Amino acid sequence: MSGKSTLCLRCAKVSVDNWVSQVSTVLHPGVIYRHIILTVPAMFRTTFYHNAAVILSAFIRCGAQCLDDFYSTIKGKTLRGGSITVLHTHGRNGQYHPHLHLLATSGGYDSQGARWEHLQYLPYELLRRKWQWHLLRMVRKTLATKAINQLVDRCFRKYPNGLVTNVQKGTVPSQYQSLARYVAKYVVSPPIAVRRIDRYDGEWVTYHYRSHRTERMEHETVMVETFIGRMVQLCG
Repeated sequence: MSGKSTLCLRCAKVSVDNWVSQVSTVLHPGVIYRHIILTVPAMFRTTFYHNAAVILSAFIRCGAQCLDDFYSTIKGKTLRGGSITVLHTHGRNGQYHPHLHLLATSGGYDSQGARWEHLQYLPYELLRRKWQWHLLRMVRKTLATKAINQLVDRCFRKYPNGLVTNVQKGTVPSQYQSLARYVAKYVVSPPIAVRRIDRYDGEWVTYHYRSHRTERMEHETVMVETFIGRMVQLCG
């Protein structure tokens, strides 16, 4: 019997295979795709957690809107790119850390010129600023409270160069299926793999992860009730 849950590793494997198969049919051979990550600053994570029902859908749409604006600014004309967006709600340490993974075309369609415009180079600094503007505008418009407006203003002051983003280096014209599989695992994978659990004594769970900040292996020990509650919440 199948539990059909993201907490089940067997079900997750089947879901990944099905998702990759479906995605591979809509990706275009010869088109260059990039893996782009768009993050949320730590000061907004609690706000996202408590308002997930209303903000996460807008958050996903915001990623595609940002890319279209980003591409259009680079070329100096309106372009519409293509992307598959995956919402990931947890970081390596298993704690709530919403961010977007996008499998995006490296370029966009110019409807006026009726032609595809390839982008050889994506300016990282511009993407950071564009993402900050789109994300904070979305948060301000979606939640629309005085406290949120103050938080948004503080974020602009704290991050004058934009928010953290990550663009995969190089091009992947012939590896889009493997890239699709990499991104697909975020759709159904549990917040933490079994191999990362080091010890469990019935009351406490110890697990490890590689920190983005230090790039070193870190360990964390929590009570089993806390661990299970955290995993269930992150799986939605």
